[in-house]
Amino acid sequence: MTLLRSKIGLLLACLCGTADAKDSPVEITIDVYDYSGIKSDALLNAQGSAGEILRRAGIDAKWRTCLEPARPASCDSGVDDVTHLVVKILPEPMFRKITTSRDQLGMSVTGRPGGFALDAYVCLERVMNQATLAKTSWTPLLGATITHEVGHLLLGDNSHFANGIMRGPWGLREIKEIGVRRLDFAPQQAEKMRAEVRRRVLNRTASFLR
Repeated sequence: MTLLRSKIGLLLACLCGTADAKDSPVEITIDVYDYSGIKSDALLNAQGSAGEILRRAGIDAKWRTCLEPARPASCDSGVDDVTHLVVKILPEPMFRKITTSRDQLGMSVTGRPGGFALDAYVCLERVMNQATLAKTSWTPLLGATITHEVGHLLLGDNSHFANGIMRGPWGLREIKEIGVRRLDFAPQQAEKMRAEVRRRVLNRTASFLR
């Protein structure tokens, strides 16, 4: 009976929080699998850049690096939690196997309508090449590319926009703006993403109650 009351209380708290906190920040976890051998400080810089963009959209991201030897035990938890997203950073030969476009910096698997998209991929060499062409640092561009793909996971199919972080594809102007941290989600995109995270939290809570 005590457990049942706790579960009901958790569900009611979640529902009330969703109703009262439309514009309040939400939280996601992003597991990063780096198959490209990025140095840890560069990866932290990229995650910091991505985290800033997401934070300005009202989304707090917790980052976990999930490859050996730095793989924390926490990477084995929450694998069924739909607020946990997975981003895999691939070298060119691996990325080429999953995309036919030579201009694509990343891709996401959005899945069926109403489902929960979880997996995204980014090509390190393509990010670095674009940064070289734009004469800008590649770590903010990597962070922005990760953020763009996270945007697809939360916004769904056909979520490119005329401008901002979800523009597709980026031109030289957008890449330079990324270098000075001026590229963001549009307000309506940010609101939709927060709503999607809250939908996932409700699903997680409902799964716990079963």
